[in-house]
Amino acid sequence: MILTEATLMGALGGVVGALLLLAAGLVIFDTLTGTPLAALDWSSARYPVYGFGFAVVASVLSGIYPAWKAANDRPVDALRS
Repeated sequence: MILTEATLMGALGGVVGALLLLAAGLVIFDTLTGTPLAALDWSSARYPVYGFGFAVVASVLSGIYPAWKAANDRPVDALRS
């Protein structure tokens, strides 16, 4: 349950971050080149994908220890902490 919650939070944060990064990239490309659609080619659009992947991996890695600790405790003690 803890690991699922960490993964979900990482995925949600990754989606929000990737959308904000894409929006900022469109604004910057529009300001610099006048064509905002140039930001959507794969050489630039891969960075939000990498950011999303990093967010999910980081959240899973940070959720492994609390999940392992809760799995090895008594249920009452795990809910208390």
